[in-house]
Amino acid sequence: MPIIPNVTKYTIDSDNRLYRDGKRLRVSRSDNGVFGRVWCDDGVRRRLNLSKAIEPEMQLTHEYVFERENARLHDDFPDYAVTNYGDVYCLRKSKCGVHANSYYIVPDFLHGPTNKRYISIRRADGRRYQIRLARFVRHVWGADANFNEEE
Repeated sequence: MPIIPNVTKYTIDSDNRLYRDGKRLRVSRSDNGVFGRVWCDDGVRRRLNLSKAIEPEMQLTHEYVFERENARLHDDFPDYAVTNYGDVYCLRKSKCGVHANSYYIVPDFLHGPTNKRYISIRRADGRRYQIRLARFVRHVWGADANFNEEE
């Protein structure tokens, strides 16, 4: 059973069960994961997401986006990089929120009576735009785009 960083008295098994000194503790389940109340090494009691405690999520880096994914920057929106198959990465690191200090993939959504895929992006001045994903990819990649909107 792995030991949780910064919480040395507690361990987690493969089924997200929480233990302190070999005794099983109660956990609560929700849509966001499995949570347990623990005393940290600094003496503060915190609510810990057991699903993310052992393996933190992978952080997207500049090298990953541009070298491995082979993304290109958009001319009109320099904070966004696009792959030829339709992934859009936001390169603006926000100071707070879910995506604080990291790159992230911009989610797409279906819009209109034809259910076309759109993304919601912002310019540097803060204005928000909803742009059809196929046009966004085609603007950057042109004929090299490998994006099929029917998927």
